[in-house]
Parts: sequence; C-alpha cells; structure tokens
Amino acid sequence: MGTNDKGPVTHGLALSIRSATESEVFDLGGLGPDTIEQVVADALSQPFSARQEMIRITLVTGAGKQSRQKYHAQAMKVVTSTLQNKCGFVEDRGASCVMECQGMYKVQHDTGKNLKTVVLFPKMDAVSSSSSGSNNNNNNNNNNNNHDESQAYSDNTTILFPVNSMEYKAAASSLNVFQNMVKAKCTTWSQKKALIALIQQDFVEQIIEPVEDLLMRGQVVPSDLQHYYDNVLTEITEKQEFVKEAMHQQAEVGDLTEYELNLLLEQVEHRIAAAKNKSDKHAAKLRERKAMLKSFTPVPMPKLQHHAALGKLWKQVYALNIPLDLDVNNNSGRLLSVQESKLVAKRDDLLQEIEQLEYASQGWLEEDEIFEWRLQECRNEFEQRFGGGSNNNKRSGKKSMTGSYNQSTSSSSSSRKPITNWITPADKKGPTTVTKKKNKLKKQDLFSAMMAASSSEEEDSDVEDGDNDNGGNSNQKLGAVSQKSPTTNKPRQQSRSQPKTPVESSSQAKKSITQEEVNNSSATTTSSSSKNKKRNKKKKKGKTSSDSLTANEKEVGQNSSVLESESSDVADSQWSVPMAIVHVIMAILSWLVSILLYLVSSMTNKKKGNKKKKKSL
Repeated sequence: MGTNDKGPVTHGLALSIRSATESEVFDLGGLGPDTIEQVVADALSQPFSARQEMIRITLVTGAGKQSRQKYHAQAMKVVTSTLQNKCGFVEDRGASCVMECQGMYKVQHDTGKNLKTVVLFPKMDAVSSSSSGSNNNNNNNNNNNNHDESQAYSDNTTILFPVNSMEYKAAASSLNVFQNMVKAKCTTWSQKKALIALIQQDFVEQIIEPVEDLLMRGQVVPSDLQHYYDNVLTEITEKQEFVKEAMHQQAEVGDLTEYELNLLLEQVEHRIAAAKNKSDKHAAKLRERKAMLKSFTPVPMPKLQHHAALGKLWKQVYALNIPLDLDVNNNSGRLLSVQESKLVAKRDDLLQEIEQLEYASQGWLEEDEIFEWRLQECRNEFEQRFGGGSNNNKRSGKKSMTGSYNQSTSSSSSSRKPITNWITPADKKGPTTVTKKKNKLKKQDLFSAMMAASSSEEEDSDVEDGDNDNGGNSNQKLGAVSQKSPTTNKPRQQSRSQPKTPVESSSQAKKSITQEEVNNSSATTTSSSSKNKKRNKKKKKGKTSSDSLTANEKEVGQNSSVLESESSDVADSQWSVPMAIVHVIMAILSWLVSILLYLVSSMTNKKKGNKKKKKSL
C-alpha cells in the first residue's frame, strides 16, 4: 500500500484508488473538505506501481440540481488545490490516457450525466523500489553473483505478480479471503482446475523452490521473494486442499458443463485403456465413474457476474431507439441534429460502462473462447428482451407492416359499399346548393308567367280589333283564345322535365285554376251567344269576354307578384346569416380599434406627464 508524508494510508476510498488496476470512477459525495483533501493526498501523493498501460482515475465532485446537495460546494476547489500543492500534478486540458500524461489532470463537465468531474492520470514508477532495495542489500554483501541472481528473482516476481493482480491476491490473501474469492471468481470446474495448476506452477515452482534453493546454498534471499515465501508457504497446502475438495464435490454432484463432461469422459476412457494390465478392481471403479458421468445432464454456462447491472444498462441503450452503429463522424455525409447528437453521446457513455462491466465479469483463469461465448449469449438475451432484434430490422419491419396495411385497406376500400355522409348543422354546403337550384327554378316559372301574361294581352287586343272592325262571332274569338292557350303551356311542359319544388307546384296549380276559369268563362259566352243570336248583343258579349280576360290578367299579375315576393324572401333568408356574421365581426373590430386608441392615448399622456416631470426637475 502507498504511504505519504503523514503516515500510512487510512481512508478506505484512498485504498480503493491506489488498488485500481484499470480506469475507474470514484464518487466524492458525502465527504467534507478535510476528508477530500486527506483522500486525495493519501492516494496520489506517491507514485503507483509500474504498469504497462496508463489508467484514468475520475473523481466526481459535483452534479446537477437533482444531486447537487450530495456534494460539498468546495469539493472541486479542494481536489484541484490538493493535486497541485501536495501531489505535484499539473493541469492540462489536452491530457489523455497515455504514459506521457502521468501527473496531469483536467476538469470536465459530463453533460450527458450532468456531473462535474476531475480526470487525472497518476504518476507511475519507472523502476520498482523493491528491486532498488535488493540492490542495496546485495551491494552491502559485496557478492556480484548473489546480486545478479537476486536481481533476476526480484524482476521476475515484480513482473509475475503485480499489485492487485489475480496472482497477488491468491498468494497474499488469508485462507478465509481466498475461499471467498474462489467461490465468487472460480465458479466452474475447469476454472478450479486451472487454479490448481497456477498454484503449482507459479507459487511452488517459481517462488518456493527457488527460495529453498537459495537457503540451501546459504545465499541471501531477496526481500520480495522472502515476503512471498513467508505469506504463501504457510497456507499453500490448505489452499490447494480447499480447491481440490471443491472440484471433487462439483464432479460428484454433476455440476459440470458440456465441455467439462466431455473432458472428464476422455480422461476416464484413457485411464480405462491404460488400466487393462492392472487389477480388475481399479478398472471396475473407472467404469463406474464413466457410467456416472454419462448419467449426468450438462448444466448451462453460468451467467456473467454483473448480469443484473448489464441488463439495466442494455435496457437504457435500447430505450434510446437509435442504431448501435450510428456515429457522429460516420453518418453518410448527413449532419446529425442536436437531439440525435445528445442521444449518441448518451449511448456511447452507456456502452462504455457496459464494456467495463463485461470485462470485469470474466472469471479467474477463464478461457477467452468460453468467456466470449458467455458474453455473446448475454448480449443475445438482452437484445431479445429489450430490443426485439436489431434496430434496422425493427424499422424495416415497421415499414413493411405499414405498407401491407395500406395496400390491404386500399383494396378493401374499392370493394366496400358507399357510406352515407351525414350532414351536421355546421356543414352549410348542402343547403346552399339546394337553394341555388330552387332559385333557378323560380326564375324560370316567373319568366313563363310573364310570357303567358304578354300572350294573353296580345289575344285581347286581337279580339277587340276583330269586334270593332268585322264584328265576327264570339266563337271564332274564343277559338283564337283556345288556339293561343297551348303556347302558354309549352313552358310548363319544359319545366316538368326538371325537378319541381313546393313553390313551383303551387304556382302551377294557380295557373291551372286560372286557365279553367278562362275556359269556363269562354263556355258561358258561347252558350249565351247561341241562345240570343242577336247582332246587337255581340258587342256586349265581347265586352264580357274582355272583362274576363282582364280579370285573368290581374290574377296572373298577382301570382307573379307572389312569386317575386317568395323569391325575395328566400334570398333574404340566404343572406341573413352571413350579414349577421359580418355585423358581429364589424362590432368586434370597432371594439378593438377603440381599445387600441385608448391605449395609444394613455401612452401619449404618460409620456407627456414624464416630460413635464423632467422639466420640473
């Protein structure tokens, strides 16, 4: 563990920062200024152990409105001042996760998560301090051979067991901690078998045996080897026995995958083939073991360690409803909108967290092929659960569904029966068209009535001229009237072909009544002329016929006036509603104009008052 000028590291967060082996995020929420200063100084004042790659440490110092109360107001200032004054860091806004940027930091505002962070790149040791300590011990002994040999062992242990690596934890941990780590990190039988091989090769063959060889020759053991020898040798046998017992129980119960079952069956078959020359009891035991293994049903591969957390993150990714391959820089020449850019940034952050959890879910000594298979199964599960397939397939499916729906509706609509369009009171198109037709018909009836009146006047004039000049008999006059009457009926015959309205039918009925009266009057005149047969009474009979004709003309004029009044009433009823609307609109406009004038006058009065006040001042 790292130390600083004040003494050993005490805060748990500082220990977590120093034990980070990869890029991680640490939250400073709930910590006061003094605690933050102590954590940063204890964790970053001393260089980290030598690594092949740079790591990125992110300290969350603030948030938006929803989580602002969680962080101290001076957290950002305390972190930056401590990094500069006590840890020797330098601010560089262009720093990145490379070895050349160690000892640098930068302040960032994550707009996607609405967090304020300090991203730093810790200092790294170029040469291990343990190797320098071994050099000093060997220089005091003045033995070049022992110096070279101890230096070689020290370099090997530093490279083989870096701090916080799996080998370091397995070697330096106590038995109880080792048992808990095996249960969490080595869940399968094949992983436990690989752990047994690692203990045998790395711990026994590379640490214990070389140290015992140095002790047997009376040479000085390097401090690193002595440290591993003291911690590993005391409990190495107990750790091996625990792992072997766990493997045996897992094989007896049948908690084996398909790959592990096939591997065990191959081993048993090889042993059976090699045990032909041995006793029958040993071969019988091997056959029983083979039968037991064949009776087992292979168990599925275990889920990833962070399966639940990965499910939540994948749900958020698919909820964005954007393709996973959509990129700001590679979008076929099309610029993304602001909303799309925000969604892409949020998706990238989620995918980065997913990648970190997936990498952390790999078990100890798990083969890469098996882990990739488990990882792909996990991704397929979340895709089917939350995504329903890829985004492109979803979109194309929606398009095909809508296209088929439109085609089906268009084909079915052609075969459907016409639907009656109900007219609501607000719809005025129907009544206006009907009234136009009625008006046209009424104009035609009025014209026909006027033509009939003019023709009757001509007939009366002809009859009077005949009586005065020649004194013809009244039967010829009435015959002329009857001959003229068909001409008056022609417009009626033409109008019958058109649809009749109630007004039209009433006018025609009145005309028929007047025509019958004309015929009756003509009949009375003919009967009177036949009875008297006197020439002196012809003029009187002509006068009576002319009187009847004038009466008929008056009735026709009255009918025409009635028709004109009805048509004018209909026209007035048509224009009454629009005119009322126009009056209402004009009233509203006049009201608005009056309000505007009032406002303008009030503003001018205020300005004048202000000017007077200024002048008075």
